[in-house]
Order: sequence, then structure tokens, then C-alpha cells
Amino acid sequence: MKIYHTMLSAVCAVVAAGSASAAVSYNFNSETDFDFFTGGGVSGWSQDQANPSIGSVVRPMAFIENATFAGTASFAGHLGTEVANLSPSATTTLTGSLTGAGAVSNSRVSLNFAIADSVTSGLLTRDSFEIAILDDTSSELAALLFTADPASSTTWKISYRLAGGMLVDTASTAIAGSGYFLAFDFSDTTGKISYGTATAGVGTNLIGEGALTSADDLGAINISHIPVAAEGTSVNKIIFDNINAATTVPEPSSALLLALGGLALIRRRR
Repeated sequence: MKIYHTMLSAVCAVVAAGSASAAVSYNFNSETDFDFFTGGGVSGWSQDQANPSIGSVVRPMAFIENATFAGTASFAGHLGTEVANLSPSATTTLTGSLTGAGAVSNSRVSLNFAIADSVTSGLLTRDSFEIAILDDTSSELAALLFTADPASSTTWKISYRLAGGMLVDTASTAIAGSGYFLAFDFSDTTGKISYGTATAGVGTNLIGEGALTSADDLGAINISHIPVAAEGTSVNKIIFDNINAATTVPEPSSALLLALGGLALIRRRR
């Protein structure tokens, strides 16, 4: 009986190891309203460009402010020209660390996002945005690019890249003022990008997938504002929240089968 319980404990330990996971998440609720992403103002994040100023007043490109996804209001990240549309008019990238989320293989990075455009400002020119996932060597695993659709004043077209490859255009779009749930899924051999409404989740809305292998860990998420409009002619931003990166450890099948085999043998001998 003692041997039987010892073997059963071993099986439970193996199963537990197979379902264990590492995770990194950001919901920004520990931040303060209108915190800047520069200078370590938001924990775990950095901004590569300095904020522009008017005289001695800093006008942030990225900051914390309330947003509502799936009917729930909370602090979220904001990046774009809502507050600042001044020199230097250069791509601004925010980098959030995913260190500690585990291996790329068998992982998911998900988040809520929305694109907001202030049509009441009268500034109708629109910029581009990008969301990219990097491994811990700073190599790009997957990226989404949002570019303004010239045929619609409220639509951004979506393109994607996998493993640093060529940009692929899709029929997928993002509508200004709509909230979305976005997921990057990485298996042993493929990368897949899906999205859906913030309330319904991903569902079957596949943006793109393809071959992707990595022996590295997850490293970072980059969110970028890419100016297309001339300075002073756009008021749009990307809003992001509820970022979660998690890796599930694959089942150690050989060890599990060995343990189960030993357990079955003991039970037959009883």
C-alpha cells in the first residue's frame, strides 16, 4: 500500500509539472492617471523617444488614462498624437518586458486594443501603428501593422509579419472607436495571430499564420506610433490594456507513461 501511494504521488507530480506555466501581465491599474511612459514612469516599460515640449510644458506621446474594454473601465496605455503632434515627428516605440513569461514554444501573448481618432478636431490625416512580439534576443517573432484605409475615414487595414519575414496584407480591419481582443499563439512549429471583439474574444477570426520555430524565451512587446501625417495634422492614438504573456510547459509524456505503467503494474499485483 505504501508503494502504491508513493507511485500515485509521483504521477500527480508529473501531471502538475506538465500543466505548470509562467506568466507576465500588465493591466496598469497600479499606475496613476496621466503617468508618462518615459523615465520609468510606468513599471516594466520604456519609451525610445523623448516627449516633445511647448516651452517648459512636456506634451507626452504615451501616457496612462482610463479606457473601457468589454464594458469595464480601467487604466490603460495610450500612444499617439492626442496630446502631442509636434517635432520630432518620428516613430515612437514603447517596450514592455515579457521576461519571466517562459519559452516562446507553446505560448500565447494577448491584449485588448483600440484605435481612437478625434474626428471633432478637424484633423483628419491618420497615422500608422504596430504591435510586435520579440524573443529574449530581440528578434521579432510576429508583428501587426495598422495603416489607414484611404477608402474609409474610420478604418485601419491590418497586415502582419512572422519571424521577421515579409509583410502580408490581409482583409482584416480595425475600426476607430471599437475595442478588440488580440492573441499571438506560438506552437513548436507555427505562429498564429487572431483577433475578435473585446466582448466576444478571438473566436475564429484568424489574421494570419505560418511556420515559426524558436528555442528562445519571450522577451518583449513593442507598441509603436508611426507618423504618416505631417506635424500638426493628426489626432489619433492606439489604446492597449490587459496584456498577458504565458507559456504552458508541454506534457512530459515519456515520464508520465512510465509512471502510469508502474502504477498499473502495482495495481495488478495487489
